Amino acid sequence: MSFRYVAPQAYQKYGYTPVQNDKIIDINEEGYTPTDERSSMDGLAAQQPFPNNYFMIRKEFFDSNVWSMCKPKVPWKGPKEFEIDPKEFSNFEMIITGNASQGNIYVSQSSSEQSNFSSLINVSVQILLSHESLQNRVSVISSYDSSNCRLQVMTPGNVSFPNCISVNVNITFPKSLKKFGNFFINVINHHINDDNLDNITFNYINWKSIQSIKAKSIKAREIAIQSLGNISGNFYIDKTLKFKTIDARIDAIVKSFTNSTPESICLLTSNSIIQGSYPFAHLFEGHTSNGKIYLNVTGKSQRGGKIILTTNNGNIGGRYDVSSEWHASTSNGNINVKLSLANTTVDKLIRISGKTSNGHINTLVSDLYKGRFRLQTSNGKTNIEVCANACALYNSHNTKLEEQQLLAEEFPVNNIFETITDCSNDNDILIIENIFISPDPPRRGENVYINASGFLKKTVGFGSYVDLTVKLGLIKLLHQKLDLCEQVEKVDKSCPLKEGEQYLETTVTLPKEIPFVSIHNINLQAFSIFVLLSFINNSLLSNGIKGKYTVEAYVYTINEERITCLKANVMFKP
Repeated sequence: MSFRYVAPQAYQKYGYTPVQNDKIIDINEEGYTPTDERSSMDGLAAQQPFPNNYFMIRKEFFDSNVWSMCKPKVPWKGPKEFEIDPKEFSNFEMIITGNASQGNIYVSQSSSEQSNFSSLINVSVQILLSHESLQNRVSVISSYDSSNCRLQVMTPGNVSFPNCISVNVNITFPKSLKKFGNFFINVINHHINDDNLDNITFNYINWKSIQSIKAKSIKAREIAIQSLGNISGNFYIDKTLKFKTIDARIDAIVKSFTNSTPESICLLTSNSIIQGSYPFAHLFEGHTSNGKIYLNVTGKSQRGGKIILTTNNGNIGGRYDVSSEWHASTSNGNINVKLSLANTTVDKLIRISGKTSNGHINTLVSDLYKGRFRLQTSNGKTNIEVCANACALYNSHNTKLEEQQLLAEEFPVNNIFETITDCSNDNDILIIENIFISPDPPRRGENVYINASGFLKKTVGFGSYVDLTVKLGLIKLLHQKLDLCEQVEKVDKSCPLKEGEQYLETTVTLPKEIPFVSIHNINLQAFSIFVLLSFINNSLLSNGIKGKYTVEAYVYTINEERITCLKANVMFKP
């Protein structure tokens, strides 16, 4: 059998226990053997570290000063290297039990095939102890059954202060491996990271940890991630996806690697934001208690599909392709979304509903929409806007020529309008969460009240700038760079803009002598809206220049990382 540890036999006295013919995988709905079926020798989760009250264990305990004060330096004397032959084992689980340990799980694919065991999966376990007396309290158990293999590191449930244990595991798949079966990681206080695993197609990935889980690139037919930390990264799926966490952020870029529509995507958290880019699914759910939901959901399905979004005290925003049903509900937040029809050729009714108690609802839908539409609010206002061509103007995949043609069709000459669109993408530093303008549309000679919020993925400092271009038709009138820090000072902000939630509350005054201007579906970043409106107000409107304008604003850091992008198309009546 080609599962082995690379260590002398003498090390068995330090807790290495090979077990053959142990029952390994017995998957239930959660991916593991149910509690009442476990025994000390039978079942995948016989000693797995997620008790029934798993989510009662608070992450703050593991982030406390106890961990930072303990620095283990004594190497464990047991085996450190293990090798698994993927030709014999198509399923693998890595388990670390015991609350006393902490560390990292790092999963990667080998970059070379030069070693003698280049076709094997290598598992390197590095264990450090705070005191020699802990040597016999750590053990490693390996077991296999048919095509299933498990490696379990057992540490104490607790140790007296100031003792602690560090467990770091590197799992390296061979470069030649293209497909693998089920891959489980089941740990407690360990961060899980990977390095470009998208060359391997897994059948099923199920990872659990209290700490954060960040994927650089993972591809599997089905993926389930459960954590008490942030869940983020790049994922490629075929059938199902489930993210579940508490008091932490979900922020991922997910794509389908086949032509089929995923069966289900479920995103669950509380007291934090759900955001990112995801493919359309037959059932798409996003639920949080006191956080915001901002998603980009795109794709088509001839079978139709349902999108359900719920939060109690947060805003709901984003862009969604709707094939059959779209429902959003919040108690004390705003709903501000763009809805496009995923199947404009399908002759069937579409159901759209939005409900909030103390917020506003602003919805942009296609003029091809046919079906049931219900918007409900108790103490706010609702606003429905219609766009032509299935909202194609807001499709980020349009070419410049296609976009100009769509603009010409959607906004005929002599119409008076102003449209500001968010042209940012998921890689930008700033994510918009909500924007509210009153009155909407603005009126000549009146103040325009702007209330906006967003999230900065990282701190934006001095040297950041706005690259602004203004065109009249095809003629470039202006190209200049504006210092971002100078602009944000005009709305009582100051640099650096720190990572985290951003809020803006300001007023822009429109002069009486300008033509009537309406603003439709403004959905842009907090400080950028002020820059654009101020420029239009001060440079264009006051000079009374007539015609159709295009204003593009790209915002960058001093290191040329893009913060955000926005675009305005303005028509002034001759």
